[in-house]
Amino acid sequence: MTQGLYAAASGVRSNQVNIDVISNNIANINTLAFKGSRTNFATVYNRTLKSASSPTAIFGGVNPAQLGIGTQLAEVVVNHGQGGTQFTGRSTDLMINGEGFFVVQNASTKVGNVSNYFTSTNYFTRAGNLNTDYEGNLVTASGNKLVGTSQASGSSPDTTDTIKAPLKIRVGKLLDANGIVTGSVLGSINATAADFAAYATTNGLTPASIKVEAAELNNLAIGAIGALTATYSNGDKVTVRKNPDPNINSTELLHLPVEGPVLAAVNTTAQGTNGKVGQLTGALAAIIPDKTKVNPMLGASLQIQMATFPNKNGLESLSNNGYVESANTGPISYGIPSTGSRGTLLAGSLETSNVDLASEFTNLVVAQRGLEANSKIIKAQSEAMQTILNAVN
Repeated sequence: MTQGLYAAASGVRSNQVNIDVISNNIANINTLAFKGSRTNFATVYNRTLKSASSPTAIFGGVNPAQLGIGTQLAEVVVNHGQGGTQFTGRSTDLMINGEGFFVVQNASTKVGNVSNYFTSTNYFTRAGNLNTDYEGNLVTASGNKLVGTSQASGSSPDTTDTIKAPLKIRVGKLLDANGIVTGSVLGSINATAADFAAYATTNGLTPASIKVEAAELNNLAIGAIGALTATYSNGDKVTVRKNPDPNINSTELLHLPVEGPVLAAVNTTAQGTNGKVGQLTGALAAIIPDKTKVNPMLGASLQIQMATFPNKNGLESLSNNGYVESANTGPISYGIPSTGSRGTLLAGSLETSNVDLASEFTNLVVAQRGLEANSKIIKAQSEAMQTILNAVN
């Protein structure tokens, strides 16, 4: 008789978990890029009262007689379907339209309890409510930096550079004897005229004079493939492009001065000793590769990368809208938005939760009634046992 009690108790436990999942879905109805979950139940093994028998010349076949012993939670499945679109008009708000996750830098991501966790260098998110800090880094609401790439195509990251558009820069305008701008050199806010002059001398440039301009970031635009274009108060722009050399699988930074010539980049692997491979050096429209203090883009990228997984249902959730890979996600595929199976980016928009409130309330009613029905079974079994005990007395 107690078997019925345990079967009903398993129903109470399972439906309670179902209500917990539904409660979490409803609680996150306004959480950016939240993905709702659902519970699936499975039967517990059955007790066989009588085995089946096959037909004979005299008797027909007999079916098995089995008694179920309750239910159990089989899985909690995340619905990774596309959420809605919320237009914000804010340039650093990004929505992924399609597959993929942003890659975010995190030195110590913990999963599980203190005694059982692993550390990952990155975590992944679809929440694109991004901001810039005072150094120009593109960061999440929790302050973690977005990771970029210098790889034009491929499936693995070749850089840990973060997305950065300096809020303040200085530009060295190279002038000829008539005061005409013959080239521009980009430097950090602490670059001096002597720094620009030293760079010009090293690269065989002989300007008659150098005019140094200080500029502040006016606008940051982000395209559908995740390429950033920073426009400064003096009209100069800094952006990113695919390396024009087809043999080099990388992106490169590009300085677009408002005046003076824009020359081709010098694409040699030797540049890797001074800065990023493919970075503009030796050209009049240049980004100084000096590692000491002059290069404002050192260790930075203007190309957002995204990650996809063969089995995104295997991702493990973190707080702050984050995920980390698990043993069942498969190998991570990194790349630029709009390439491969990765979706495009919509700047000025955010992805909303994909929770369907009407469905959740319907599921809540069903789960609540299931829990209530199993509770009544426990009460009925208890009363039956009490009746038997009273009859014995």
